[in-house]
Amino acid sequence: WTEDPFGGKVDGEFIWGRGAIDDKQAVLGHLEAVEDLLSAGFVPRRDVYLCFGHDEEVSGKEGALMIAHHLEQNGIRFEFMLDEGLFVLRDAVPSHKAPVAMVCTSEKGYATFKLSVRTDGGHASNPPQETAIGILARAVDKLERNPHPLYFDCARRMFSELTGGVGGALPLFVGQLW
Repeated sequence: WTEDPFGGKVDGEFIWGRGAIDDKQAVLGHLEAVEDLLSAGFVPRRDVYLCFGHDEEVSGKEGALMIAHHLEQNGIRFEFMLDEGLFVLRDAVPSHKAPVAMVCTSEKGYATFKLSVRTDGGHASNPPQETAIGILARAVDKLERNPHPLYFDCARRMFSELTGGVGGALPLFVGQLW
């Protein structure tokens, strides 16, 4: 850090501090857009919900989870949902001359599986050809060998748009995206 990460220093151009840009630009952007639309007399054809959580970095159990429960309890289902996105940053892409709007192309997360196997019992002196633990091991192996597919199209398009403003090795890298 070049400034105290917990200082919140404002130098006229930047706010310096941990979390100074983390999603605040999106929240303010959404609110400004809605305010502009409303002041121009826009009336949406359907309901619009603006939901903002506060604890996504520590599981979202107080923010997103509570919002999801409230929406579910009230029978509210979305046709479209926009998540936080990323920032517009200078020097985000090495050797690129202009600010770059970073594009979120995936979501991190986890999956929990409960696997169980039922087989006939037996005795260790005469084990069956196929044991419950063997069946379970093959299932776990199959899950591990078949991860969720990676989609790189959005990132490929983003990087290909940057080729005009970069120098150094980045154009070579972007040219090799398959």
